[in-house]
Amino acid sequence: MTFEKFIEKETADYGKLYADVIFALEEIEEFVPSEQLRERKFVEYLPTLKAYMDILKNTEIDNHTKGVFAKVFGNSDSQAAVIEKFKSENVEKFDQIRSCVNCKCLTCSNECIMEGCNRCEKSGRVAKCDKKTTCIYTFTNKELQLTNNKTGEDSLYNVLSIVQDKEYNQLFIIIELNREKFVLYFYPGISEDTYGEISDVEDFNFAFSAYEQAEL
Repeated sequence: MTFEKFIEKETADYGKLYADVIFALEEIEEFVPSEQLRERKFVEYLPTLKAYMDILKNTEIDNHTKGVFAKVFGNSDSQAAVIEKFKSENVEKFDQIRSCVNCKCLTCSNECIMEGCNRCEKSGRVAKCDKKTTCIYTFTNKELQLTNNKTGEDSLYNVLSIVQDKEYNQLFIIIELNREKFVLYFYPGISEDTYGEISDVEDFNFAFSAYEQAEL
């Protein structure tokens, strides 16, 4: 792929993402207080996305203006390096924005009583929320290292979901290792999160059922 084609592809891809965010923002900004709106991750990361769009646009204009001289004496290698560096430094923000445009919170204008964006990271999104008692987050790129209390061995689990039970003020985390799924109590901390084994069958069934319904 030529550098010019790469720029066209990036502009189309991230231009659509930028447009999706702007349209969503325009839909809800008059209904959601500005201080609450700023807490949403797609709003927080919007300036970074805009900066990347500006880099692509300026590169495209620069190449077009130089014309044939750019092809002979051009600096496409250095331009590509700038673009790649900016993308690599902000890849998690861009991945999060992509998740945000598929999140149930994107155009929700309700006064949120749930965890909202506080639980989202590593490409997380709200897959389902009844806005009253249950909110289900899913993740595509989140891992968690835990120590097995019986063996003392550390294992790296894929985090599939976090389930909020507002009625009982409880969070659950659903993780997976070697295709086997586990459900734990989840206790977020200021400096460190902790987890607890579930012995209550009703709690286990509630969390796992909520996750499965969100994945349908």
